[in-house]
Amino acid sequence: MAVVAVESLAETMGRFPIAVEVDRPEFAEALADLGKARRFSVRHRNDLPLLAEPVRELYREHVRNEPFDAAIDVPGVTVDHLRAFADGAAAFREAAPWRFVDSGDFIEIGAPRPAPNVRFVSVLSEYGQLGLGFAESRDLFETDPDDDRDPVSKIANDAVWSVTYDEPWEVPVREHDLWLEQGFPTGPDETIPAAVQYGPKRRVRRASPKMLAFFEGIFRALAETTEDELDSGAWSKTVSTNNGPLSLQLSLPDILDPPTDSNGPAPFNPLRASSAMEEIQKLVERQSFESEEEIREFLDREVLGKELPISTPEGPRDEARALAIEAMDTPGRRGAAMARQALKLDPESPVAHLARAIHTRDRETAVERFREAVAVAERALGPEVFAEQTGEFWAIASTRPYMEARKGLADILWFTGQRNEAVDHYADLIRLNPNDNQGIRNRLAPAYLVIDDDEAAGRLLDAYADDPTAAPAFNRALLAFRQSGDSKVSREQLDRAFEVNLHVPDLLLEWEDLPDEPPDGYTIGSFEEAAIYFLEAEEAWRETPGALDWLEDALCNQGDDS
Repeated sequence: MAVVAVESLAETMGRFPIAVEVDRPEFAEALADLGKARRFSVRHRNDLPLLAEPVRELYREHVRNEPFDAAIDVPGVTVDHLRAFADGAAAFREAAPWRFVDSGDFIEIGAPRPAPNVRFVSVLSEYGQLGLGFAESRDLFETDPDDDRDPVSKIANDAVWSVTYDEPWEVPVREHDLWLEQGFPTGPDETIPAAVQYGPKRRVRRASPKMLAFFEGIFRALAETTEDELDSGAWSKTVSTNNGPLSLQLSLPDILDPPTDSNGPAPFNPLRASSAMEEIQKLVERQSFESEEEIREFLDREVLGKELPISTPEGPRDEARALAIEAMDTPGRRGAAMARQALKLDPESPVAHLARAIHTRDRETAVERFREAVAVAERALGPEVFAEQTGEFWAIASTRPYMEARKGLADILWFTGQRNEAVDHYADLIRLNPNDNQGIRNRLAPAYLVIDDDEAAGRLLDAYADDPTAAPAFNRALLAFRQSGDSKVSREQLDRAFEVNLHVPDLLLEWEDLPDEPPDGYTIGSFEEAAIYFLEAEEAWRETPGALDWLEDALCNQGDDS
């Protein structure tokens, strides 16, 4: 920083100074080589009075404008209280419990509760936050699609505790200085754990010694909690705190008493649909039909417009499959617990392994579990299926767990930076099922462009030349631009893509916002179709030099015949 400061001064003034005076020996040492090269002297002094007073005034100005008091300024709070709190927060961060629960898993604190507004705790790990959120009611955590208030307005009349890792500039200066002076543990990004209560009328409180010890205890208890304890739904922990041992009674209400209401229909699950089709086939086989017309009439009467039939499990294998399919549609820890239970019923269930992988939040662990799901599903199929049915996969219901597991593996490999292996899996899925019921081609074409295999992207797009949707239209336009720049050919391809869906350029150029959740389906030309394409292809557009500028220019000049 000392070197940068002197170089910045020289750039501003047009020359280096004749001498630089510093009040710390390490600054003089850092500047020695630069001074020798630029012919200025470096002098060490014990004090710099002309600098000291402006720095003190700057500090006082910062303190006057702090958003809230420093933790050490709360009556009764000592350095030892904060050290214990910091150590508890470090244990929490090292254990990384957000690998097992997310912000939608509401943990109820049965006892003790030293103050109101700490009945429920949620592990925060999304949207840049890390830590814990507390409230008296879980309603304050949950999102209501009919409630259009922003999060701050939603809690305007309630008091909630936030115990999160904050950036250094988000905490008071005195608190940051204390953390550094005492050598308290921080996050790898130098964030600092801070306990703050936000109340009505924007009142802000800091934690008392009693509350700091409570938060320390919650951090330690969650750090020591196992997956088995979470899946039991209720567990207890006794942990050491600065105020002595703390015994906590914790539970996950959604596991003990699963909710019966739903936030709308579950997303389409191809394995659930396969199971239903198998049941429909069994229904047909139990009847005596003399013609295909009778079969159609039966299906129209007994199946069409009705809820898909669910099989009655016959033994542990069927029970495991049914439970795993249900787990795939169940969010949060409850879904993970159901997947683990399914694995206990049938350790060789491909669907159970797939459900567990889907519910794995840690990406490195998820890669391992998807690999295991693929291996289990491959064993279940046997080598004969691969030898005799390649090209017909997916049409055979028993291949679908394998196909979904391999697609999940390819996705997680892509997101963890293992791009070439992911592309190999995508390509092989299409080889096994050229009909591409999973829509792999729409992920694979832009993936080829990201890894600079334009030739393979062109072959893939040619193989599905009759596809009328937005994805191939915009992928062809991007490929044409990569091959010929802003040419007549690339403009013609882009014009055709505009005719299919004009929401796509708006999203790529950030003129429209993405929905909060990925769409479950779409119609051609819809915003939902554009959102799905953006999620699959945005990187290819961003990584192609000049592509977004070209897209914007073409969009702005659309209809201009000059």
